[in-house]
Amino acid sequence: MAGTRVEAERLRLELARRGWDGCDLATAAGLSTATVSATIRGRPVSTATLRKMVVALSRHPCYPESTSYSATEAPSRMTSFERAYGSSRGLAADYVS
Repeated sequence: MAGTRVEAERLRLELARRGWDGCDLATAAGLSTATVSATIRGRPVSTATLRKMVVALSRHPCYPESTSYSATEAPSRMTSFERAYGSSRGLAADYVS
């Protein structure tokens, strides 16, 4: 099966513009983290996989202030945990009397 190689730097940039990491893209696209990781490392992917990534990225807006960042200069962002459960700051305080 022949696959399509994705421009890894462009994919990293698109992730950074959304404040995402590979796990976020995998979740949004319904793919495994291993598939997304391999794609970022330059492994070819099927057209169906590429389509899932494109749809997931197009459904989530970019941070407006991040359009000028390169993938290595991504703005600080919330972690996946913080998005799901709120800020992790003070979490331990909830368990201390």
